[in-house]
Amino acid sequence: MIEIRASDSGKMLLELRAESLVGWDFRRLNLAGANFSELQMSKADFGHAMLSASDFREAVLTEAQFWSAILTNLRFDKGRLQNADFRDAALVNISFRGADLSGASFRHARIVNADFTEANLRDADFTMAALSGTFRKADLTGVDLRMADIRDADLNEAQLLGAKLAGVKIRRSDLSTQQWRQFRVGKKLGTVPLPAIQPVHRRAWWHFWS
Repeated sequence: MIEIRASDSGKMLLELRAESLVGWDFRRLNLAGANFSELQMSKADFGHAMLSASDFREAVLTEAQFWSAILTNLRFDKGRLQNADFRDAALVNISFRGADLSGASFRHARIVNADFTEANLRDADFTMAALSGTFRKADLTGVDLRMADIRDADLNEAQLLGAKLAGVKIRRSDLSTQQWRQFRVGKKLGTVPLPAIQPVHRRAWWHFWS
């Protein structure tokens, strides 16, 4: 038996007859103020769910499904969300600080005032998403931002190498001079170029005996 309690009062909100929440079906769940922190919930399905003011900090949500969900005021800080699916979801005031979102999909998502500070977003997919928020020190290596609409975003110190930027729009956002240069080059070439690998120069064997 697993009990899901309220984050503030500790009141029981859900009682699930299960030993594990791995792969659990939460589709179309309408729930506010729940505490899912530190739970093992890989491959759980929250498709079309409506979740607000809930705590998912440090939860394991690898390959979890949040497609077409409506998510407001949630915290996923330091969570493990590799390859999670947020396609077509609406995310408002969500915190992903320090979370691992490598390979996650936010395709067509609407993201308002999100906090991705120091998050791992390597190879994440934001194709055709609309997003705003903080990406300070986030790892956006290889991220797909094609046709995305970025507004009021803070991207200072974010890593953008290998980012796919064809058709991206960015407005009223905070970037360093180098990042603006990367965006201009990336939009022109389609991808922010990776640094050239310098060849390793080895001394000829006879030099060691000279």
